[in-house]
Amino acid sequence: MTKHRDHNNAHPAIRGYLVLYNAVQGIGWSLCLAACLSAAEKGPDRQSIFLAGSVYARWLQFAAFAEILHAGTGIVPSSPVTNFLQWLGRANALFMFAVGIPELQHLSCAPLMLIVWSLGEMIRYPWYGLQLLHACPAWLTWLRYNAFLLLYPTGVVSEMLLLWKGLPYLRSRDLYSIHMPNKYNFAWDYAIFIQIMLVLYPYLWWGNFSSLLRQRSKKLKAPVAAGGQRAAAAGKED
Repeated sequence: MTKHRDHNNAHPAIRGYLVLYNAVQGIGWSLCLAACLSAAEKGPDRQSIFLAGSVYARWLQFAAFAEILHAGTGIVPSSPVTNFLQWLGRANALFMFAVGIPELQHLSCAPLMLIVWSLGEMIRYPWYGLQLLHACPAWLTWLRYNAFLLLYPTGVVSEMLLLWKGLPYLRSRDLYSIHMPNKYNFAWDYAIFIQIMLVLYPYLWWGNFSSLLRQRSKKLKAPVAAGGQRAAAAGKED
């Protein structure tokens, strides 16, 4: 998640780069949604819808790795570890499952995941970019801190369903696992790792979701409080 620094402290070149980055991501996810909807108009084939959107989603997810570097270098005030875990979770669901196991593309959760991601990022990235330009409208802030109430849980459930449905394929095809003996004397069972992740998913999700709820409370109450103070001041003047 790319957040912005204090506008007054950020170097103009950094601010310009972040505005451009958020603009590209926002436009890219808009194109992803448009591709999904265009494919859906041609017919209810879930795989076709997913493949149409994934053309954009794959590149955008690759590009989002930059957000880990943004946090690591300090040009945005967020945790590189948190950014990495969020990026890894999405990359795993997209590349290792939805793309890596074509049979999963026929499930509703595959195109739904892309559509929900697109809707969320079409709001989030423009919000960050416009905040940097001191030009963010109030309606976009309202949308930013209300849309996630539906989109975030829907996206997480879609990802979890994708992982759950993919487990039999991981086992039957022995995908992404490493077995001994090998020269590194190392073993890795990817299916067991995913089972552990499915147990942890709700806890990790709630940590992020509750953080957004706290931000929502601050962001949406601030204008109301400011308006109340102005009204009280006007009453005193009268």
